[in-house]
Amino acid sequence: MAHAHVAIALGDRVVALGPVGHEHHCHLGLVDDLALLHRAVGRFGWSMRLCRVSPELAELLELAGLTEVLTSGEPPRGA
Repeated sequence: MAHAHVAIALGDRVVALGPVGHEHHCHLGLVDDLALLHRAVGRFGWSMRLCRVSPELAELLELAGLTEVLTSGEPPRGA
């Protein structure tokens, strides 16, 4: 099962926290969607981090070169 929790924050305040993923398989489409979401929230001055990333998704993030972009740093408070 490929999954993670996405924490989106505005400043120090977590605005959204929720699970993402697919219960049957992991694919690069999910990684692409997460990268696009990261870029979109950044345009509004918000931040996004992945927490509790499954090993399958972590492998794909590393393959795509997005591990540090999507998981580095401290997760927003409440994540």
